[in-house]
Amino acid sequence: MLRDSGTLDNIIAHSVAVTDIAMELGRAMAARGEKVDLRLLEAGSLLHDIGKTEGLKGGHESEVSHGDIGAEMLNKMGYRRLAEIARAHMFSKIFEKGALDTWEKKLVYYADKRVNHDKRVRLSERLDYLTNRYPRGAEMFRKARPMLLRMEKEIFEKAGMTI
Repeated sequence: MLRDSGTLDNIIAHSVAVTDIAMELGRAMAARGEKVDLRLLEAGSLLHDIGKTEGLKGGHESEVSHGDIGAEMLNKMGYRRLAEIARAHMFSKIFEKGALDTWEKKLVYYADKRVNHDKRVRLSERLDYLTNRYPRGAEMFRKARPMLLRMEKEIFEKAGMTI
């Protein structure tokens, strides 16, 4: 689907790295009894940025719209639950009550914040990168940091893992 939609190779590499993290955490959580749909998680993490190439073509370089573009693409294909994950991975969703209401959405959201390009990084490193890359979003990233750290702690506790 990513290739068919014209997704750039670097975005595919990013998505594979996000999927590795999401699945590692999701499997650990499921093994401890958490209700995680691993098939949905895998597909959602692979396809979370399906709208990014289209967004870049349209001049949308920031994180403002590629989640909506991807959600629209996935909805048109009949994948409503995947569309919800694509829409929910956008950075600002952490501030919206109920936007991250499933483990699948939360894990894709979190895993995406742990991958810089196609490399796994610490959450603080990724936030620093985003702050420098998108200075207009610096205040949002600053406000989100403690919320993301709480999310990270919750996920790792549920997975029985240390950060």
